[in-house]
Amino acid sequence: MKNILLIFILFLLVSCEKPTITLEHKFDKASWNAFRKVSFDYNNDDLESEYKLTLQVGLNGGYTAKDIDIAMSQKNTAGESRYASLSCLVKRNREFINSADNNGIHIYSIVINPHANFTSKSNYEFYFEHRSATVDLNGIEYLNLLVEKI
Repeated sequence: MKNILLIFILFLLVSCEKPTITLEHKFDKASWNAFRKVSFDYNNDDLESEYKLTLQVGLNGGYTAKDIDIAMSQKNTAGESRYASLSCLVKRNREFINSADNNGIHIYSIVINPHANFTSKSNYEFYFEHRSATVDLNGIEYLNLLVEKI
């Protein structure tokens, strides 16, 4: 009887879990060239659920700007497209706002859409470009796109 109860509890825990898909891009030499878009592909087959879309940015101590500005475009194979400008303040008085993790990376999250609905069962492409005044944005370790079912 205890085994059946344990299995039932484990089933409830697993079925209540809200999966988050993380799409990752790591930059060579912690530098993002303005002429190189970062792209992520997400294949959607769920038209019923809502999702929270978040861009995670990992910065090292070599990042010198006070903020990060990013342009995003989203397209799917059904022809739908959307665009957004994303901005995040990362420094005040030349100091990072967030403390670093164990690897010395300062992680910032930018919510792209807190309640996204995918309108077609298709492949979605997300493109990101930095909008810095310099060609090479140094001190950026990675971008992660989090697709979280809510």
